[in-house]
Amino acid sequence: MQPRVFAVVSWGPDRLDICGLGTDRSMYHKAWMGSAWQANWENLGGVFTSPPTVVAWGPDRLDIFGLGTDHAMYHKAWMGSAWQANWENLGGIFTSPPTVVAWGPDRLDIFGLGTDYAMYHKAWLGAEWQANWENLGGVFTSPPSVVSWGSNRLDIFGLGTNRSMYHKAWLGAEWQANWENLGGVFTSPHLR
Repeated sequence: MQPRVFAVVSWGPDRLDICGLGTDRSMYHKAWMGSAWQANWENLGGVFTSPPTVVAWGPDRLDIFGLGTDHAMYHKAWMGSAWQANWENLGGIFTSPPTVVAWGPDRLDIFGLGTDYAMYHKAWLGAEWQANWENLGGVFTSPPSVVSWGSNRLDIFGLGTNRSMYHKAWLGAEWQANWENLGGVFTSPHLR
C-alpha cells in the first residue's frame, strides 16, 4: 500500500481544500469553491518528508503541517484572504507525520512521535504556540490518531511495541496520568 501524500478538509458547506506533495516535495493546494475547482494547483513552497496534515478550526481558516527535511514540524496558515508568508518552523525532531486536531476556534493541538518514539504535543493557544514540545511518554510503533469530541477534550491513540492499542486523554485541565492499554494485536505501519 502506498503512503498517503495528500489531505482534504472542509471549513464550510460546499467548500473543499486539498493539500498534497508534488514530485518536487513542495506543498500544493487546490480548492472547490462551491461551483468550480480553483483553476490551477497553487504551489505553497517548502520541501517535505511527510504527508501533509490540514485542519480547519473555522470558516475561511486552514492550517497545514508537515515535516521538513530536518524532520522538524512546519506550519502555514490561510488567514481568510492570504497565506501566511513563510513556513513557520515549530521545532522538534519527528519520526511520524503530524496529527492535528482543533477542538474550537483559534485552538490547535499537534501530535507526533519523537526519535525516542514517545508521543509529543504542542498547542496553539489563541495568540501564540505553547513554548516547548510536551513529552506525553509511551513508546509507539504507529503515528498517532487524535480526536476531539468536545471543547477542551482530546483523545490520543497509538500502537505500542506489543502491538496493542493505547489511549490517553486530555480531561480539560490535565492529561490522564498513564497510557491505558486497550488490548488487541494490530499490524504496525513502518515509520520513517
